[in-house]
Amino acid sequence: MTTTVEAPVTTVEPKTWTIAYRRRTANRFQRVTNWSGTWAEAREMAGAFGELYPDLQVWYTMTAAHEQAETIRLAAKVASGEYDQEFADRYLEDHRNIMVDSGKRIAIRETGNLPAELLDADAMKVAGEMLTPTVPAFSTWIACLDWAGDVRTNHPAIFADMVRDSRTADERYSASCTR
Repeated sequence: MTTTVEAPVTTVEPKTWTIAYRRRTANRFQRVTNWSGTWAEAREMAGAFGELYPDLQVWYTMTAAHEQAETIRLAAKVASGEYDQEFADRYLEDHRNIMVDSGKRIAIRETGNLPAELLDADAMKVAGEMLTPTVPAFSTWIACLDWAGDVRTNHPAIFADMVRDSRTADERYSASCTR
């Protein structure tokens, strides 16, 4: 008798999200071009970036590359008759724009960048683990990142274990939804 074991199905969410920021009175958002992540990672990144720059308005949004791919996909669906042009036009008006709370659409430009301290994926992973709502070891992202940097510098073996044992932003978000 032969026993077959099926491998678990794992899906990896594509890195199609990023953040965009602006001064509250600016007429455009600056979309970050040097980082992309999953929706959960972008949500965390928006929190960390917003804490670092409290004077800026920060949103998470699709990457420009994903918007372009969506535009092509939508055009194909319109051409095949699956969607009508009016639907496509309504959908596409949100591309390269962010609708703010007032209901106004603000243009996005591809001119934003994240500072190096937020590009450290391992430190962000460890910091995110320490900011869980059930066990808030720290109250802010910056405090967590500073602490993670200190552990990396002074206790590299411990830091490596922490990175290995940390959950991803997606896993943390999924766990928070099941409670």
